[in-house]
Amino acid sequence: MEEGTLRPLPPNPCTPSPCGPNSQCQVVSGQAQCGCVPNMIGSVPNCRPECVLSSDCPSNSACINQKCVDPCPGTCAQNADCRVVNHSPVCNCATGYTGDAFSNCRPIPAVGKKRYLHGTSFLSRYRLQKKEKALFFILNALLGQPILCKNVDLASFLVKVLFVLRRFLI
Repeated sequence: MEEGTLRPLPPNPCTPSPCGPNSQCQVVSGQAQCGCVPNMIGSVPNCRPECVLSSDCPSNSACINQKCVDPCPGTCAQNADCRVVNHSPVCNCATGYTGDAFSNCRPIPAVGKKRYLHGTSFLSRYRLQKKEKALFFILNALLGQPILCKNVDLASFLVKVLFVLRRFLI
């Protein structure tokens, strides 16, 4: 070999790659060594993603970015429950809530609830809102005795209170 002439490099055993798809080749001690690229499963030369379609996954998961994962996190609204049916998230508003379970579950408004009283003054047994307390106080003062009742429907009771107040104010 002449002086100033470089020796030719030995051939690269990884060029062209002998490893196959979804794999990588490294030269180790002058030999090609193959392995699957990160996030691929299997072994050379059959490296592949975990899934391509959701049908490649168990029915309680979905194929997202070539991985079988639970599709529920971040899918449903707050106060909603999620379950996976045939690879798809199904959202339902939790008990006591209503609305679009994918975007907004809000409390179901209480309608026509009855308040029950068992032989004691309504004021002493229940914490009432300020307006309700004021009406009971006024009615108790006008009648001169505590109001005793067994089953109070608040709406019908308030109508009766207004009727009594009207009699005294006219």
